[in-house]
Amino acid sequence: MTELTPAQKLDLVLRALKTETKNVEPLYQYLYKNEGINIDFEELRRIARKLEKDGYINIVTTIGYVITFDGILFIDAGGYETKILAENAAAEKQQLEIDRLKSFDVSNDQNQKTLNKLTHRLSVATWFAGAAAALLLVWQIVQYFLDHNFVWQK
Repeated sequence: MTELTPAQKLDLVLRALKTETKNVEPLYQYLYKNEGINIDFEELRRIARKLEKDGYINIVTTIGYVITFDGILFIDAGGYETKILAENAAAEKQQLEIDRLKSFDVSNDQNQKTLNKLTHRLSVATWFAGAAAALLLVWQIVQYFLDHNFVWQK
């Protein structure tokens, strides 16, 4: 016999209670006889308390455990196993989105660094172009005076 997960145990008890109202002793016998599952008596009480806390059953002391309408809808929708699978899928989807955004942030940081490097290079090139233009202007002035036979006075 394979070991059942807690979610499987909860679903199994909820499905059993869907068929009829039971108290712990007949429920214990029903699970063993019909499902081939041997759940410890105390564990069965803890499962029932959990199901009551979640609002899927009511414990009525005179007749035992009664499944609620919410319990019927919940077990028909797949029960705890489906709920856990959906939560895991949602968590995985959320983690993928977080990873995608982190990747986007890293890519954005790399692009920003590249942009900063290029901006720095462009500003250095602009300074060199300005210095070259100033030197060319000085050269043009010197050449103008040399072409017009400017004599340097002492």
